[in-house]
Amino acid sequence: MPVGFYGTSHHAVEDLGIMRTIADLTVVCATDADHLRGVLRASAGSLVPTTLAGHRFWEADDRSQRDAQLTPFTKNAAMLGGLLAAALDTGGRPSVWSGRRVAGQAAHSVADTTSAAYRTLPGVS
Repeated sequence: MPVGFYGTSHHAVEDLGIMRTIADLTVVCATDADHLRGVLRASAGSLVPTTLAGHRFWEADDRSQRDAQLTPFTKNAAMLGGLLAAALDTGGRPSVWSGRRVAGQAAHSVADTTSAAYRTLPGVS
C-alpha cells in the first residue's frame, strides 16, 4: 500500500537512519523462519544475564530502590516469555517435537549464559 508521495519503500530507509543513532541497537532482518528462531533464542540468551546483572532488586536496602529495580526486572522477564513463545511458534504446524526441541535449545542457551554470568559475580567461584 503506497503511503505518501514516495511510496512504500522510503519508510524503512528513514527508520534505519533513525535507529542508527541509538547506541548498542542491533537491527536484524531474518531471512527465514529458522533464522528468526535463532535470533529469538540468541536474544533470550542475552536478556537473562543482562537482567540478572542490571536489575538486582533483591540487594536493594531501600523499598523505593527495590521497586525501581523490580519494574525493569519484571519487564525483562515478560519479554523473555514473549521471545520464547515466538521462538516456539511453528506457524500452525504440529509442534510437539519441534517445540520440545526449540524449548530444549533455548533452555540450554539460557542456562549456559546464566551460569556464566553467575560465575562472574563477586565471591562466586
